[in-house]
Amino acid sequence: MRYYIQIQENEIPLDITEDGNVWKVISGNTESLVDVAELANGYVSVIVNGKHYNFHISGNGTEAVVETSLNRLKTSILDEREKTIRKFGGSLTGKGSLSDLKAPMPGLIVDVLVDEGQEFEKGQGLIIVEAMKMENELKAADKGKVKEIKATAGQAVEKEQVLIVFE
Repeated sequence: MRYYIQIQENEIPLDITEDGNVWKVISGNTESLVDVAELANGYVSVIVNGKHYNFHISGNGTEAVVETSLNRLKTSILDEREKTIRKFGGSLTGKGSLSDLKAPMPGLIVDVLVDEGQEFEKGQGLIIVEAMKMENELKAADKGKVKEIKATAGQAVEKEQVLIVFE
């Protein structure tokens, strides 16, 4: 699968194939075998083509801080699906505030996962939109409460169309 790693201002596309703890990583014309072992409390031991590295990683899945004995780097990791959705102006996890939830791209509503008046937690799935033959679960950027649902299952929606209004 293709991933995009943002380290500081540099974006690095990587093709990663996993086989247990060993990953085949291709970056440009360079292919590496990477053995990854997760240790306790966010520590990771990595062997890349026979060279050993230790890291401490903290973060929330797509955004992380990677610390070595020499550096502390803020990173983000996107797979092809998330990168495509962001390209079209959306996000799988919202935009960091509880403004109205809008369709990130034209698509079809597959399912609405909440009801009007329902409270929800950060990261909870709110609605599923099918776009480009993929189902995308749009999740809450923060906790809140649904004021109004403006979309129903089976409905076609346009980019930026309001799907859910929050209180």
